[in-house]
Amino acid sequence: MQRVYLDYNREQQRLRLTKGLAFINEQLPKVSKNVAQVEGTLEEFRKNQNLIEPEVQAKALTEAINNIQRNCSPQQSCGMGKRAYIFRSSNIGLMKIS
Repeated sequence: MQRVYLDYNREQQRLRLTKGLAFINEQLPKVSKNVAQVEGTLEEFRKNQNLIEPEVQAKALTEAINNIQRNCSPQQSCGMGKRAYIFRSSNIGLMKIS
């Protein structure tokens, strides 16, 4: 009797898992298409608004700051005309002096 009960439970579990997998396989193409459309819309928005990804912008700014720090003394204007930048050594922030 116990064996019959365990077999029945396993069969029911297998059926539930099969149905769940079928549902996922059915939904996957629809969701993938939706994700692709949303990514396209986001990319178009970024282009229209002249935006770049925050990670890319942060990396570019960090590299620019590092280049300036390597090439200039803290009080030097480095050919920036009337603008000079003083670097705070404790962080990567800039302080503009007019």
